[in-house]
Order: sequence, then structure tokens, then C-alpha cells
Amino acid sequence: MNDDRYLSTSKSLCFAELVFRVAREMAAALLSFQGLFRVNSRFLCRKLSTESPTRINLRKDKKVLSVTYPDKQYTFSAEYLRVMSPSAEKQSGTTKRIVAGRQNVSIIHVEKVGNYAVRLIFDDMHETGIYSWPFLKQLGDDKWRYMREYIQALRASGKSRDPRATQKREKNK
Repeated sequence: MNDDRYLSTSKSLCFAELVFRVAREMAAALLSFQGLFRVNSRFLCRKLSTESPTRINLRKDKKVLSVTYPDKQYTFSAEYLRVMSPSAEKQSGTTKRIVAGRQNVSIIHVEKVGNYAVRLIFDDMHETGIYSWPFLKQLGDDKWRYMREYIQALRASGKSRDPRATQKREKNK
């Protein structure tokens, strides 16, 4: 009987490990599925942080959000958070849609979502992005790489961060 319990526990552990591996592979697929940004293998291999920020502060000008974790502080421009939004409406098919012309966007409201995330509402009325604590930490750790890749993608598609350039291009179509 003790052997059966051990066997059952062993099978459960193997099943749990299998579920974990499948979930990890699905997460990797989702990250690579977004298309625009390469999957950062360092991110996939490091333990996802479940730590909550100790402080979230939106500056008076509503252009910068600072997020403080126990071990590190990050500052994010509203433009960066807007173009990196994890919202479903930004996804189109197999590639991540490039959001142009958001250089002057502001955050008008920060709303806590349970104990795991915040929802940001921007002055361009984008309000469906939910930023989990691990996602914000990833955005902070890899901010310069993601922004560089975003600007390169804009240039490659002939788009701009400047909203006036984007409006001119739409009028000329």
C-alpha cells in the first residue's frame, strides 16, 4: 500500500512537471507569437517574479509612471507603456501590430486589478491593457532593447512616433 501511494505521488509529480513544461512552452510560444519582438531566452529561463510593487506613482504631467519593487525601481514613459500594451486588440493574426504616433500620449488613470496587475487608461482612450507585475518587471529590465526594436520596426514600416507625421500619412492615403 505504501508503494502504491508513492507511485501515485510520483505519477502526480510527473504529471505536474509535464503540465509545467507544457505551460512554459505555451508561454514561449505566446511570446514568440507576438512576432515583433524576439523571445528573450534569459527571461524564459529566469524565475518569474510574483513580487508586487511596493509603490506605483504617476507623475503630475501624466507622462511617466514609476514602479518600485523591493529590489529595483523602474520608470516608464507613457509612450513606452502604450506601445508595449499587452491588450488583445493590439494583436492581429500572427504578428504584433505596430502602434505609431504615440509620442505625446498620457496616462489618465491607473487602476489596480486584483493583487496581480494594473490597468492603464491612456488619453487616446486605450484602456484594455492589463500589466501584470512580472510583465512590468520584464518591461523594466529590457526597456532599452524593446524600445530600440520598436523604433527599428517603425522605421522599417515607414511609420513614426510623432503623431503629426502619422496624421499626415493617413490624410495622404
